[in-house]
Amino acid sequence: MRTIDPTILAQLVAKELRPFQLLTMTLVGGTYYFTDCDVPIVYTNRYQPRGFSHDGAKYGIGRIVDTVKLEIDNIDEQLSLEFIGGDPQGSAVSLKEVVLGSTNAIIGTPITWFSGTIDEWEGEEDRLRINIVGPNYAWSRRTVSRHPSSCRWRIFKGTECAYAGAEAFCDRSYARCLAIANIANFGGFRWLPSIEDKEILWGRKA
Repeated sequence: MRTIDPTILAQLVAKELRPFQLLTMTLVGGTYYFTDCDVPIVYTNRYQPRGFSHDGAKYGIGRIVDTVKLEIDNIDEQLSLEFIGGDPQGSAVSLKEVVLGSTNAIIGTPITWFSGTIDEWEGEEDRLRINIVGPNYAWSRRTVSRHPSSCRWRIFKGTECAYAGAEAFCDRSYARCLAIANIANFGGFRWLPSIEDKEILWGRKA
């Protein structure tokens, strides 16, 4: 059976238990702390009141991905420089749940129920809509290039190949790359054929 903090139980009896959220956004220009409470909340940092809402975390069965769509007020244009004039993609965002008592003090320990990074966003005159993705989001992406056993760089002596020697011939094999001393820039996965027909086991086999 779960043990509940006596102070939380006391507030439940008094019907003074009020849940609120803490939003932390670590952007290029600094870290912003907001709460959906109508008064500031202090928890390590001072969280300022600001209207925001979200649709909750969504989890896919077919894909390992979790996302949150956040909508936040920007009437004072405080975030305009970071989003409209900056590059917020990849910035860290976290949401915590806190419980306040009758004196607006935090009861118990805040719970972090979602953290991730900014993916897409769009802005209107007085608000921003932000798509936040969790750490597993990358598993649902398609790769931008194939993974062959031979070198996949299209241009010999190009930017990726980076070979600057006197040789004028390359057959995209690892052996040739070794012969011209350029294996540091080899763009293939030479070990793939060796595991093509092998059974891949994850973890220990009983």
